[in-house]
Formats: sequence, C-alpha cells, structure tokens
Amino acid sequence: MSEYNDVVADGKDDPFDSERRGYSRRQVDEYIAWRNGQIRELESKLSQGLTEIERLRRELGEAREAGGRPAHEEVSERVGQILKLAADEAKAERERGAIDVGSMRDAAKAETDKLRADVKDETDRLRAEAQDRAERMLTAAQEQSDRAVSSARAEADALVTAAQQSAEQAVTDATKHRRRRDRAGQAATR
Repeated sequence: MSEYNDVVADGKDDPFDSERRGYSRRQVDEYIAWRNGQIRELESKLSQGLTEIERLRRELGEAREAGGRPAHEEVSERVGQILKLAADEAKAERERGAIDVGSMRDAAKAETDKLRADVKDETDRLRAEAQDRAERMLTAAQEQSDRAVSSARAEADALVTAAQQSAEQAVTDATKHRRRRDRAGQAATR
C-alpha cells in the first residue's frame, strides 16, 4: 500500500475513488488500517529499543561483577609456576649445599609479595578498563536508543497527524459532495 505514501506526501490528489454516495468505505477502511499498521510497527520498534537498553544494562552489571576474575586466575597460575620453579631451584641448591635456607625463604617471601602486588595492580587495572568499556557501551546504547525512540515517536506523530488530516479531508470532501448532490436533486425537483 505504498500508494498512500505518495498521496499523503504531495497532498494534491484524493486517495479515494468517489462513488455514488461519497467515498469508497472499503478504501477508507483500508487506508486507516494501513496507517494503524504503521503506528503498531513504530510502537514495536520503540519496544525493541527499550528491551535492548535493558539487556545492555544487565550486561553492564554482569561485567561489573565479573570484573577481573580471568586476569586473577591467569596470574595465580603464573605465581604457582614461579613458586614451583623457585622450590626446584632451592632443592637443587640445597643438594649442592650452596644456599642458606633462611635467606632462600626471605627471597621467596619477597618475590611472593612482589608478585601479589603485581597481581593486585593488574587486576585493578583490568577491572577499571572493563568497567570503563561497559559504561561507554551502555552510554552509546542509551544514546542510540534515545535517538530511535525520538525518531519513532516523531514518525508516529507524523503518521497520526497525516491520518487525521486525511480522514478529516475525506469527511469534508464527502460532505461537500453530498451537499452538491442534494442541491442538484433539489434543483431537479423544481
């Protein structure tokens, strides 16, 4: 029914065929049903946009909760490997008798403390990056949704206005046509 778009857009042509008693009721009903369909489609798009915003909010919440787990697990595995390597080296040194166990413990403790501090820094950095990225995504989605909602509302308002104007014009034209017919009928009876 794209023929109605052209009719409403230029406003010059009457979209309905004249019949004996005014406009074709079927055509007017189809036109109104078509306009109502367009309004429902715009409302559906608006609803989808709002659903998308809610989904993105949930994803942001999940991203905030899961912030740095993967990096922490990765670093923990690395720390375990380093400690195992240090223990192996210490065992080898002890067997050769070249190292003091106390100094080895101090060195291992210092290395462990350093690794913990590095892991915490890396985890904090990754968490901050993830939160920043999630907030940017949410902001962008919110802006996109706002634009879509605004556009859908404007289009729906325009469609409603155009449909009302077309319906009013159809009623006005039908009334004029009936009056002319009535006058012609009165003139013929005189």
